[in-house]
Amino acid sequence: GQETEGNPLVEKSLQYVEQTADDTTAAASLAYALLGLTVHGRRPAKADALITAALAKPTIDMGASGPRRPLLALAALGDKSPLVEMARTGVPT
Repeated sequence: GQETEGNPLVEKSLQYVEQTADDTTAAASLAYALLGLTVHGRRPAKADALITAALAKPTIDMGASGPRRPLLALAALGDKSPLVEMARTGVPT
C-alpha cells in the first residue's frame, strides 16, 4: 500500500484496473482487481454488484468451484479482508 503512493507506474496500473474491472469475465481476476483497488482505497462503489454477478455466472465444474468462491468472498469483505489488512500493514512475524 503506502510504499507505492505517488509512484506513476502504480497510479497508471490502478487506473487500468479501474477501467477494466467491469469487463473482467473471470471471477478470480475480478477478485484480485477488487482486492488491489481496495488496498489502495479505490474500491468501486459497485463492487458488491460485480461480485454478485460473477457468482451467478456459469463455470466449468471444478469440484467445489475451485478458488472462485473463496477469492470472491475475500474480495467481498472489502477493508475487512485479511489480505487487504496484510497488504496495508505487513505480515505479522
